[in-house]
Amino acid sequence: MTDMTATIRWRKQPLTGSAVWPLDDGRVLDKSSILACLASAFDFPDYFGGNWDAAYDLLLDGLDEQTTPHTWCFSIGTQVKVNQEDLVILIKLLSDACDFAASRQQLLQVVIQSERQDLAALQALELAD
Repeated sequence: MTDMTATIRWRKQPLTGSAVWPLDDGRVLDKSSILACLASAFDFPDYFGGNWDAAYDLLLDGLDEQTTPHTWCFSIGTQVKVNQEDLVILIKLLSDACDFAASRQQLLQVVIQSERQDLAALQALELAD
């Protein structure tokens, strides 16, 4: 049987061979840049409400249609100002999406790539190889 472990991992080295979506806008990582990233990466509809609840609902809608394992890869720039509270909310949202996928016997893994050592939210994650 396939292992259905759902995980979010932090990777320090750059990702290769995968689509990687930047969570920041080049200057700042905050709620606005995160929601813009999710909307673009997952092709949210025009009626997307631009809030955490709407993003979560649309991510779950997409997972409802998923039948194969997926890895979502995001990045955080080294020189951007990070709103740590918004990063924690994002990680919780992604963790809940992974749990939802696992409850449906789907494999969803999330990788957040950043060389940043100063982000407590990343330090709490499992370190990827």
